[in-house]
Amino acid sequence: MQLLSKTASYLQGRGRYGEAELLYQQGFRIWEQQVGPEHPDTIAALGKLTRLYKVQGKFAEAELLYQRILRIEEQAHRDISFLLTDLAILYRDQGKFAEAEPLNQRILRIQEQQWGSGHSLVALALISLANLYRDQGKFAEAEPLYQRAFHILEQQEPEYPLIALPLGNLADFYRGQGKLAEAESLYRRAFHAMEHLAVPDHLLVAYPLNNLADFYRDQGKLAEAESLYLRALRIREQQVGPEHPETAETMYHFGLLREAQSNSEEARFLYASALAIREQAFGRYHPQTMETRKRLIALLLTMGQHEEAAKLEETPSEP
Repeated sequence: MQLLSKTASYLQGRGRYGEAELLYQQGFRIWEQQVGPEHPDTIAALGKLTRLYKVQGKFAEAELLYQRILRIEEQAHRDISFLLTDLAILYRDQGKFAEAEPLNQRILRIQEQQWGSGHSLVALALISLANLYRDQGKFAEAEPLYQRAFHILEQQEPEYPLIALPLGNLADFYRGQGKLAEAESLYRRAFHAMEHLAVPDHLLVAYPLNNLADFYRDQGKLAEAESLYLRALRIREQQVGPEHPETAETMYHFGLLREAQSNSEEARFLYASALAIREQAFGRYHPQTMETRKRLIALLLTMGQHEEAAKLEETPSEP
């Protein structure tokens, strides 16, 4: 069983989601038969499958399994805060804000009662609730939560890598409001906080790199953005492989830069590469796959490649 679980985790880490899913399902069935449906080992196996479904964009399947696990864990009086967090994020990603908000508020109460108001887990709960408010356009409610989370983590250690989370989210918030100087300062600080990790070119460094590159691209600072995208792409290719969805994310954003630089051929290559990876990992109808396909079609049309664009357009927009 341990080998089965490790193999599934390895495949998921390499972006081979279909293969990982089969192994997670197999592991869950074995545990269920051996120790029963409510045993902690069975629930742990089911949790791994549930989180994979969420990554794949299989939201309906993930939601059903989260609710099943939640009922079992609550009856057993086990800690449910992390489970509630995952379910709240799932609801938010689907735009189910009314379902997500009470869960986020409950998570915050649990963490404050269990750990005290100055704990890092409280800061993470604040960030989740702030993200929810931001996505609903409730900016007045979101900003003080981001700031509170930032101050909690800053008190622990000024360059604590976890501080990059509220910094990055607060930067996104200010960027959306047009406060560009404040946003750039926070993006840069988030990047430097992650750079203080002990391992050079750690995978986590790629996230603030990508965010800062996106910011520079949108501001027309294309040379600055290019160097950051190249480093983020190199890190992700080295750490998770050239065919991982995280690598595809940087490829897609780098493609946007190349298109802005009027380098249509390289943009086409990057979009096509990202599309192939996302189709393999997520399927044709995942939002990221469809977004990438739409962008590639638009580029092909501007390049006069109407026949190739038409072939891509033949893919139905909905399942």
